[in-house]
Amino acid sequence: MKKVMALLIAAAMICALASCGSNAGQTQHQPEAETETEDDTLKSLRKTIADSGCQMGVAFLGTMDEGDTDVPQWLKDSGSVERFPFLAGIPANEVVTQPGNEMYCIVPADEGATVTVRTYDPLSSVTPVGQVLYEKTEGTPVCLRGNASDIMPNLEVAVSGENGKAVYQPFISLKDGTVSTETTEGSVYDFTPGEASDAVYFTNLYDEDFDYSDAVGNSGHYTYRVPQLAADTQGAAEINRAISENCSPIVEDVLRNVSEGVSLSCLYIAWESYEYGEILSLVVSCGWDADMTDYSVYLYDTGSGQQLTTSDLLSVVHVSEAAFLNAVRAAAADRFDRQYADISDDSFKEAVAERRAWTLSDDNINMDVPSYADAAGKLYVILPIGSIAGADAYEQVLALDAFGQQAGAA
Repeated sequence: MKKVMALLIAAAMICALASCGSNAGQTQHQPEAETETEDDTLKSLRKTIADSGCQMGVAFLGTMDEGDTDVPQWLKDSGSVERFPFLAGIPANEVVTQPGNEMYCIVPADEGATVTVRTYDPLSSVTPVGQVLYEKTEGTPVCLRGNASDIMPNLEVAVSGENGKAVYQPFISLKDGTVSTETTEGSVYDFTPGEASDAVYFTNLYDEDFDYSDAVGNSGHYTYRVPQLAADTQGAAEINRAISENCSPIVEDVLRNVSEGVSLSCLYIAWESYEYGEILSLVVSCGWDADMTDYSVYLYDTGSGQQLTTSDLLSVVHVSEAAFLNAVRAAAADRFDRQYADISDDSFKEAVAERRAWTLSDDNINMDVPSYADAAGKLYVILPIGSIAGADAYEQVLALDAFGQQAGAA
């Protein structure tokens, strides 16, 4: 039996040697380089957050349309999954929702951290921190949707792990339009992609921040942040002049009313910016009482120093004017129809039909519609949507999703 086993082993060795010899002189196929996996992306981001001395990272992903509930699809369409592959398979229970449409991603530095998300109400007479909406002990990234108000967050995140503890309420700073990293405890790393650096591009024309009570007892916190481009170019000068002409009279009127104890009709001025390639988009918003917001959009080429038009922007993202106008009309129809979907009273049908027709008309939808691109090259427009109550129309931000992968292909 031992002889048989020895013969078998010897035969196997001979076959193995013969096999190795038969490959001599042949091209050896090297294993393909491994592509970065979702885990690799997440590990790299966690390391960056930890190396910065922070306990968690935050990214502002964009703003969802009112009524849009398909977060996974939105994450794909907005380019978030492409930038952060670990969001591709995020389940519904990893998306925490409060009223509002701002989308944030929270990533703990420690993969074993405990993440707790609670409601947050800074106007509460008892405590701003409310009920627990989400809690997990695996350090899993979580997406947040909320902030119905432009000036007050409604979600609080607490992260506790080996790197320490941080408590944070995510919101867009009215000071410079970037993600606020102010915390109640600990520190937060901002990994928002493509945000234009205010230190490089912007200065302040006005930077007013104060509490105020008028003569009739109305009180609140008011902020008026008016930007200016820091560049010394013709395009920057044109944009700065337009911003000043639009905003300076408003702020000066506010300051005069404050000195006289008069009630304020303008509640805030804020701005946000996006950088896509050499296209810098600046969106200035002015909030008024009666829940109305006015927007102004400015497009600037950081390479040439020129102010750009919507047509210039479309050329960069490879979208034709016809496709653009069709997408605007589709988005406007969808927004209007969802806004008035619950009206069944026949007495309003004529008014609804008239306002819908106007909303979709060439008078309202044309190449003069203010438009901008986010950091992923996705297009947005500011469009008046017809109203059957109050004003004839109210400006709203519409995301153009009808292009599929066409927009942002630059």
